[in-house]
Amino acid sequence: MAAPMTHRKISDYNSYVMKVFIALFLYFAVILLIYQSTSGSEFRRALQIFHFIVFVQVILTVLSRYLWNQLTKPTQQHSSSSPVQNHKKYPDAQQQVTAPIALLTWRILVFTFLVLAQISLGIGRLLPAQTTPYTIVYISYSCLGVYAILLGVLLPIELTGFMLIKLGLSTKVPLIKGFKLFAVVTVTIALTIHGLYKASDGPVVMRVQIPVHKLPESFHGTKVVQLSDIHLGPTVGRRQMEQVVAKVNELRPDLVVITGDLVEASVDALAALVEPLQNVKSKYGSYFSTGNHEYHAGNVDAWFSHLEYLGVHCLHNKHVQIKHKTDPSDWFYLAGTDDWHAYMIGGDHGFDLDKTMSGTDADHAVILMAHQPYAAKAALDSKYDFSLILSGHTHGGQFFPMNIFIYLMNPFYAGLYHVSQHAYVYVSSGTWYYGPPIRILSTPEITLITLLAH
Repeated sequence: MAAPMTHRKISDYNSYVMKVFIALFLYFAVILLIYQSTSGSEFRRALQIFHFIVFVQVILTVLSRYLWNQLTKPTQQHSSSSPVQNHKKYPDAQQQVTAPIALLTWRILVFTFLVLAQISLGIGRLLPAQTTPYTIVYISYSCLGVYAILLGVLLPIELTGFMLIKLGLSTKVPLIKGFKLFAVVTVTIALTIHGLYKASDGPVVMRVQIPVHKLPESFHGTKVVQLSDIHLGPTVGRRQMEQVVAKVNELRPDLVVITGDLVEASVDALAALVEPLQNVKSKYGSYFSTGNHEYHAGNVDAWFSHLEYLGVHCLHNKHVQIKHKTDPSDWFYLAGTDDWHAYMIGGDHGFDLDKTMSGTDADHAVILMAHQPYAAKAALDSKYDFSLILSGHTHGGQFFPMNIFIYLMNPFYAGLYHVSQHAYVYVSSGTWYYGPPIRILSTPEITLITLLAH
C-alpha cells in the first residue's frame, strides 16, 4: 500500500504546483496588460484595484468552501454505544435522505448565494446604478452582506464548540447540527431583513449643537449640513441622491459640506447620478473634500472639474474664508484635505496640512473637512489649532459584524467627540452605505450641525 500512497502524494503535489504556476502566470499577465493600457497614476490605481479584487476573491473562495461545508454537508456522529443504539439514534444513509429534492434545492440555493456574493464586487464595477441600482447588482451585494452576517453568527458558535471540546465539556453540552444550522440561518435571515429595511428607509436627520472656539458671535446659530459616504455607484443611484438633496433643502442650511466618498466610478459613468447636487440651496455654498473612494473611482481631477461645474467647491488641500453676509469683517476658515491615502496615486494628491493651512492665521476659527478619522487624529496632533473637524469613513460600522472591526480600527468611530478644551471631532455614520444595502447597529444620517459661538 505504501507505493500507491506515495505515488498519489506526488501526483497531488504536482497538481498543486501546476495550479500555483497557472495562477502566477495569470497574475503577471494581468499586471502586464494593465501596465500596457495605462500609465502613471492610472496604472497605480488600476494595480491597487486589481490587488484588492484578487485579495478579496482569495478570501471569499476560502470562506465559501467553509460555508458550503457548514451549510450543506452533515457531520459524522460518533458514539461509544452499541450498533443497535446507534441505529436507533442515527438512521442509516437511506433513511437520512428523506427529502432528496428539498436537499438538492437547498444546495442549489446555497451555491447560488455563494456565487452571487463572490461576483458582487466585479459586477458592481461593470454595472453602476442609474436612476436605481440594477436588480442583479442589488441582489449580489445583498448576498455579500448576508455572507458577512452569516460568518458573524456562525463563527462564534464554532469557536464556542471548539472551546467546549478543549475543556472536555462537549459531551455535557451537546449541540445538534440540525438545530445549530436552523438557528444560524434563522438569526441571519432576521438580521438581514432588519438591515435591508433600515438601509432602504434612507438617512435620518441627526441634529447636533457644537461650540466652536473663536467663532464670531454673528455666526452663532449657523446651520451646517454634513453629507458623507453617499457612495454613488453599484447600489446607490440618482433617485437616492435626489432624496438626499430634497431633505437637505428642507433643512434650509447656511453651509453644506460633503466629507468624501461621494462616488464609486468615473465622471463618464456617474455624471447623471451626481447631477442633483446642483439643486442644493444654501447661503454660503456647498464644499467637497475627497475620501478614499474618489481615488478608487478614477480621475479625481475630472471629478473636481465636474463638481465645480455643478456649483460644488472642491477643497483640494485648500481653505476658504466663510464671510458673514451682513458683516464681512466676521469670518472663519473652512479647510479641506485630500484623503489620508491619496498619496498612493501620486501627483499633487496627498494629505497635506501644511499646504491646506498655508496663509491662515491663528486668530480665526478653523473647521476642517478630513474624511478619515486617522486624518482627524493627525490634524489634532499637528501644530495647527482646529476648532472642529468633520469626518466620515466609518459608516458607524454599517452592519454586524463589521461594526466590531471598524470600531477597533479607528481612533474615532461615530458621533461627537470633545477631544480637548477647544476642539471637537464629529464623525458621520454616512448618508447611505457602501456596497451591501444593509444597516445593522448603525443609522444612515444627514447631519445638521448648529454652530455655537464659544
